[in-house]
Amino acid sequence: MSTDNHPPARIHIDAEQFASKQRLAIYEIVNGMLNLLADIQRTMDLRPEPAQIYTLIAIAAAQKFVRAPNRGDFTGVTPLPVDMIGTVSRRRLSDITGIPRETVARHVRQLMERGLVVETGVGKLATPPGVMSDLDPTGLPERMMRETATLTQKLVRLKVLTVTTDKAEQ
Repeated sequence: MSTDNHPPARIHIDAEQFASKQRLAIYEIVNGMLNLLADIQRTMDLRPEPAQIYTLIAIAAAQKFVRAPNRGDFTGVTPLPVDMIGTVSRRRLSDITGIPRETVARHVRQLMERGLVVETGVGKLATPPGVMSDLDPTGLPERMMRETATLTQKLVRLKVLTVTTDKAEQ
């Protein structure tokens, strides 16, 4: 049920429109992803490879929280308790990215020196608690949301996505 007296919106893929406009849709998706990655790189002052590794560590750190059935009051920027922060290993980062383990280890070492990554146990990498609070003043989270909204609007204009409301759920 919607909490703001508006019917909930649902986004659907129009397979027929997507098939007919696939090249344009994929262009917009990839362009949006590149814009997001470039913004992360600029904001964090990272080159592409360490930015990719940092982003994967950040996703792993959030994944445990996102999958938790009881998230508590941590959906904003309040730092997560340590037991709600997920981890990833250097080996897994190497497997995911195809970057050699030695190179991953070097990038991780540099990220740790900058305080962007912590090791919470043997081989367990995460972002430090409070990373969302630290990023908020940079404007990155809001810019990421705006880029995502812009991408969605472009896909709606192409009619490969449609938005419907279900008044029955109001």
